[in-house]
Amino acid sequence: MLQPNKLHISTKMSGKMLGIHALNTNTLSNVFCRHMNQTSTICGNCYSYRMLDTYRQNCTDLFQHNSDLLKHLMKWDDLPRLYTVDFRINAHGELINLNHLINVHNIASKNPDTVVTLWSKRRDIINKYQQQYTQPENQIHIFSNPAVDSIMESPPVGFDKVFNVVSDGTNPRINCGSRCRDCTIGKNNKSACYTLDSGVDCIVELRKS
Repeated sequence: MLQPNKLHISTKMSGKMLGIHALNTNTLSNVFCRHMNQTSTICGNCYSYRMLDTYRQNCTDLFQHNSDLLKHLMKWDDLPRLYTVDFRINAHGELINLNHLINVHNIASKNPDTVVTLWSKRRDIINKYQQQYTQPENQIHIFSNPAVDSIMESPPVGFDKVFNVVSDGTNPRINCGSRCRDCTIGKNNKSACYTLDSGVDCIVELRKS
């Protein structure tokens, strides 16, 4: 049962996200996502948009609840305690505003033993955040490159890593293909996305069909 001032944590992710807990928001109500869904970028074929609009409609109320809370600054006592090593922000959804990111910052600060990894295309929000805050050591920012088949080698300012998508399964640059929990492509068999010093800052995945 949802508690009015508490966030819903998704603990039963599927596919490559199996075993990873996540904090999701509603892609369908996000103004940025709605705009990007009408473009020729990867967002024009957004898996989250399709899922929440069809066979995962039961999740929209839960994710909207999170959206409604995260767009405002939340009280410290209402932020979740995370009982997991790795935690994902935005398996569904995108940053809504600066308050959303400040809440993520505070969640990471409250849970120093958990690596909190954020995927985002919102360079504008990340840049505003970087001007005002010092990123916690356990908080990782990954830029989701919206362009397909145009690999960014280095992350933009304010991001630690960049995630790319290609459409050709024979592309030798693909280095992401396993479940996140099983990933060992970094140095010393570390996860690329959930370890800041993995040695892998450019991640490349085959586009979902």
